Amino acid sequence: MSNTKERIFDEALKLFSKNGYEASSVRDISGKLGMTQAALYKHYKNKQAIFDSIVNRMKENERTRASEYNMPAITDDPDSPAFKNLSVSQLKLYSLIQFLYWTEDEFASSCRKMLCLEQYHNYQAGFLYQQYLVNGQFMYMEKIISELIRQGQWAEGDAWDMAVEYYGPILAMIMIYDGTEDKESVKVKLKAHLANITKKYKK
Repeated sequence: MSNTKERIFDEALKLFSKNGYEASSVRDISGKLGMTQAALYKHYKNKQAIFDSIVNRMKENERTRASEYNMPAITDDPDSPAFKNLSVSQLKLYSLIQFLYWTEDEFASSCRKMLCLEQYHNYQAGFLYQQYLVNGQFMYMEKIISELIRQGQWAEGDAWDMAVEYYGPILAMIMIYDGTEDKESVKVKLKAHLANITKKYKK
């Protein structure tokens, strides 16, 4: 990606995460960059193309990060080999990594805020917000816990209920993290939650 295209990408994401996608215009983006709209259109044919580029990078990053930590991607089928040979320690580590990614990584945090702002205005944004941060994450944890139960690493029980118990506090702490100045205490509480929940159910 050219430097100019990357600058457009970055500035658009900043505006989308602050004001929302619908409320940010190509004029706003080009104005922030000190360029004409015609110059911007040489790199992106319209605002939707910028949004699509952001979403594509978000999806690529998700799969790359999952692969790096030997975890299945959130979009993988439950029968995928990626769900085999998981461990409780992998789940615990990856949960922390995911939390830090969505809260501290500039790109991911901006994406999350953009999707949160737009979830009630834009169908695609609402779908992605649910998939990557809410319902999709609960279903993802349910699939992982089901596999850990099957392997005998996790106590028998209802995998969905356990997924809610596991991921619910993580989701809450992501939201708390945004509104507090004491961010280190949130991370301490997250680590304590992960230690306690895995100790409770690990066989």
